[in-house]
Amino acid sequence: MGELIVDSPHGMDRYAGSPAATTERFRDVPASAISEETASGETKSARQWSYTGDLGYVDEVGQFWSEGRRANAITSGTITVSDVSVEEVLREHPGVADVGVVGVPDDRRGEHVVACVVPNNGSVTENLIAWARGHPDLAAYEQPREIVFFEDLPHSAAMAVQKFKLREQLAKTKKTERL
Repeated sequence: MGELIVDSPHGMDRYAGSPAATTERFRDVPASAISEETASGETKSARQWSYTGDLGYVDEVGQFWSEGRRANAITSGTITVSDVSVEEVLREHPGVADVGVVGVPDDRRGEHVVACVVPNNGSVTENLIAWARGHPDLAAYEQPREIVFFEDLPHSAAMAVQKFKLREQLAKTKKTERL
């Protein structure tokens, strides 16, 4: 998994009035790191590329698969956990109406996985952790260390779970209150 970076003559090249955001998003990629050729067969040279903040991977047939936003990825030890992948698995549980997965600070690992869950008709209980631990699509490092129940989750106008608001809410509570 890595960050999608784009070189396109059709994209923007700066943020108006925000040099700091421009510096963060648009960076040089050394020519030695570029192995692709242009349509005319020329090798691309070093120049400003747009770092999108989107994480993903390319499969064996060349298809790009999105794994969410870099800002929402969870760093647990040396491993990057995709919040989107964990959410997809947890949504399979019949007792989960809505879910948002975030990382919270962990003294040993940097962050650990927390699932913020809206129960489906109040039917989710502690069995969700056991269910997640036994799920074949969740590696040990992807399994939630905590599950916090909410009446509803904050969503954007596009109906995406607002992860920054979940992290803010979790930071306001003591861990013992979340268990």
